[in-house]
Amino acid sequence: MMKKKERLEVIKELVTTEAIESQQELLDLLDERGMHLTQATISRDMNEIGIIKKGETGYYKTDLTDGVPGEMKELADSMNRKLGVTKGQAEAMKTGSMFGWKVPAADPKNYDENGKPVKPKRNKDYER
Repeated sequence: MMKKKERLEVIKELVTTEAIESQQELLDLLDERGMHLTQATISRDMNEIGIIKKGETGYYKTDLTDGVPGEMKELADSMNRKLGVTKGQAEAMKTGSMFGWKVPAADPKNYDENGKPVKPKRNKDYER
């Protein structure tokens, strides 16, 4: 059985040498190499390595190699700023991807400039 460190190296190599557009594609490539993994495992591995989804064109590896979670978040925040994504938009995307796009928290209007949820305004003109 392959050790985790070796598995991470194979994933890094695949992401830098292949055009991988989904985690399923990566799973298939790993499976071809005799590495039978789950989506949850490669998702954790990708986060540790610092592999980021790049729009609609697939995944790419970042320059960070030690997989420090705080640095990964800082990198994502930096990339969002460069792309003009507000903190509210980032939080709305996170929520929408987890709970569906129809929930109120998936709407960037429901966040302040710091990405914190804002309470909905109550309509004071209602009858009791």
